[in-house]
Amino acid sequence: MKTTIEHLGQTLTTAIFDKDMTDEECDAIRKEFFKKPPEQEVIEQMMKVKRKGNKHTKINKFFFYDLLTNAKIHTSKWSVQEYMKSNDLIRHASARIKKHLIFLIMLTMSKILRLYWQLALEELA
Repeated sequence: MKTTIEHLGQTLTTAIFDKDMTDEECDAIRKEFFKKPPEQEVIEQMMKVKRKGNKHTKINKFFFYDLLTNAKIHTSKWSVQEYMKSNDLIRHASARIKKHLIFLIMLTMSKILRLYWQLALEELA
């Protein structure tokens, strides 16, 4: 069954949708997504960068995340901030993530089984 999501004058029709996700769960995802790292961790990371470190994810999230998530690529219907304002789009993203995780788990299990059988056959030879 397909679901049509309308948000800010744009529409998305999709078969991938988590209809069981509550508004409260969407709010929790939204809150966690935009949560800034503690200032002390940002300062510590800045000191590491000053000592020739190259990891700066907390610095970016603290200072630039709002700007980065507000940018919209010309091929996109929404910026990240616009996307995250819609509970239905969060439900869509959640369903896509779950679908891909299940696929990755199945793929990993398939590889493990293939390796197991390969080792078992080598042992029999």
